[in-house]
Amino acid sequence: MLCGDLFEDNLITVVNKSNPDIVIVPLARSSENESFSQESWDREESSYYLEQVKKLRTRVLMTNYINEKDNFYGGALVINGDGIIENQKDIYEEGILYWESGSI
Repeated sequence: MLCGDLFEDNLITVVNKSNPDIVIVPLARSSENESFSQESWDREESSYYLEQVKKLRTRVLMTNYINEKDNFYGGALVINGDGIIENQKDIYEEGILYWESGSI
């Protein structure tokens, strides 16, 4: 799924019919506020994004574009089908997010 597709319930229905093991969701989510913080993102992610991810009922790998000049703050998440974050990279933190599981 791409970015805003996560908020289209008809697309979530289509994805669920294929019963995927993992859904990858790249985002280009920016902030109009230059002082956007990890605390702000944590509030938004739990009340907004995680509720949508739960509708997919499978593991989701989510990553956001990072470019501080244009207020794209990055971040990455591995979220299980219950909407629980299994691993994450904080916003503005470049690098690779590692995640391992014995079975998908």
